[in-house]
Amino acid sequence: MWIMTSYGILMPADLPDELVDTRFNWDMQVRARDRRTLRVTVAKMRNIKMNVSSVQATPQLDYEYRFYCDRADFAEFIRQEVLEIDYEKFKPTTESKEEGGGPLLHRLYNRIWAVVLDHYDPPRPKRKKNLHWWEDK
Repeated sequence: MWIMTSYGILMPADLPDELVDTRFNWDMQVRARDRRTLRVTVAKMRNIKMNVSSVQATPQLDYEYRFYCDRADFAEFIRQEVLEIDYEKFKPTTESKEEGGGPLLHRLYNRIWAVVLDHYDPPRPKRKKNLHWWEDK
């Protein structure tokens, strides 16, 4: 699952067994391509009193950055993010929200939107050239 926010893309997944730390009740890793997206997320989660790890740099793995948390806490965090939706159009929030990811993220989301549009829109039949009244048979 990818979760697109105004401040970046979150990529949550199971916590691999080799990374389980019995001192914590963490069963999820939340990954991203950039540190800033995760720092914003961790700060928001800590602001609502959730126990999460700090952001870890993992350049040797598939995603450069990640943090660890409890799955139920992350689900609650996402629920609260949904309840705070205050816009009619999403992509512009990358530039209008204080923590937004800015113009580069906006451009990325526009590119993703174009791919989604291309994928889901059925091919349209080619229109016949409009004939002049004297050509119509």
